[in-house]
Amino acid sequence: MKVKALVSFAGIVTMGKNEVREIKDNDVRESLIRVGYVEEIIQPDLVITGIKTDDNTAENEDKVESEKVPETDKNDEVEEKPKNQSKKKGEN
Repeated sequence: MKVKALVSFAGIVTMGKNEVREIKDNDVRESLIRVGYVEEIIQPDLVITGIKTDDNTAENEDKVESEKVPETDKNDEVEEKPKNQSKKKGEN
């Protein structure tokens, strides 16, 4: 669990004031919290609200995917069309 140092301290764990770090050892972490050296950082679940949807959102992905033009391989040779070599009337 992550904690934030309220003061600078040194010992088994050393932290500076306002430093945030994860302390995995429950006993050490609880001792530091108890004496007021650190406080737990509670990480809220990520909640996204108020997002406006448009044609580029995931719910329209199938629609957009079907409208895409297939990419060509750069190594594919492109067939060149012959230039118009027609002759005018009367020319041979």
